Amino acid sequence: MPQMRWPSHCVMPSGERDHFTTDSHKGAALSALFYRYGKHHRLSYEERCYQLRFQSDCDILSGTMACNSILKSTLIAIWLTVVSAGCGSTPEEVQTSDESSGAHEEVAFRGEPHAVMETDRGTILIRLLPELAPMTVDNFVELAETGFYSRTVFHRVLPSKMIQGGDPNSKDNDPYNDGQGNSGKFLKAEFSSHPFSRGTVAMARQAGDPDSSSSQFFVVLERSPEWDGDYTLFGEVVEGLEVADEISRTPLSKDERLISRPVVAIRIKRIVIEYREVTEQAEESEENQAK
Repeated sequence: MPQMRWPSHCVMPSGERDHFTTDSHKGAALSALFYRYGKHHRLSYEERCYQLRFQSDCDILSGTMACNSILKSTLIAIWLTVVSAGCGSTPEEVQTSDESSGAHEEVAFRGEPHAVMETDRGTILIRLLPELAPMTVDNFVELAETGFYSRTVFHRVLPSKMIQGGDPNSKDNDPYNDGQGNSGKFLKAEFSSHPFSRGTVAMARQAGDPDSSSSQFFVVLERSPEWDGDYTLFGEVVEGLEVADEISRTPLSKDERLISRPVVAIRIKRIVIEYREVTEQAEESEENQAK
């Protein structure tokens, strides 16, 4: 049987060379390459030797087939080793990582949607109610997250009864076009039987057109049965209702064309959407606040 001829650049202890045999010089070169690759990936000397050790009793007739089979086995073994070393993680670890990622997303979006509305006078926290008006809530969340409401003004006030905002026209310096703007998208009405109590939040719309709500909304400051079932209610204030009360008491313009408009521009700085758990204690507090 021909002995393996080791390339000069493949360093092997002389006492071990006799353990390696193959059918050709080509096999020897490949085996030396595999040996060095295994060394690069910090396999132990015994592991490398085991990968490259060939059967010593191959005869000339069957040696080629046997050695080719062993070369294939060796290649597969080294490929698996390299993949494992290169990836740095096992399938079990990858699965665990995916599960952890899913758990993180579940935690991040656990709870009910809330809108944190920061104004010049303080912060108003609104609990959104997708169970009453899913399309309206989705639209409001989208506008808030894109910064649509930032720097808009509460352009219409009914003292101690309602404050209204959300018009993009109120960002400019022309107060006479306030109340006429929209987002470019109009929503189908989502009326419900939920009463318009103190703290409820609903969409403004054009008179006579129930499907004309877009971006403008209003916060109710006292029980208003005349609005029940006539506007899309999509939220309720859970904190900061006193801020809305303060805004409603702002002196109003005496200009007949700016009726119900505060003389001082009170802006929404931004609206941030958060997901929070609602406890029974919080629900009781909301009910008491609405009375």
